[in-house]
Amino acid sequence: MDNSTQKQISISSKVYEQIEKRVGNTEFKSVSEYTEYVLKQVLAKTTDGSDQNVYNKEEEDQVKARLKGLGYLQ
Repeated sequence: MDNSTQKQISISSKVYEQIEKRVGNTEFKSVSEYTEYVLKQVLAKTTDGSDQNVYNKEEEDQVKARLKGLGYLQ
């Protein structure tokens, strides 16, 4: 992620703590990384088709590697 293009959002402490617990059982390195991934997934499902490519090549490769590591891809 390019830090110069990041924006901050606010979530409740309760939601943050839930995400933090979930991150501990994943390959994600931080709450922010996990949250961005989940939000991209939601946006991809709700898009009107005008923004089909949600991920850049590097991000797509990371997702594929994670899915492969979880046994979903070979």
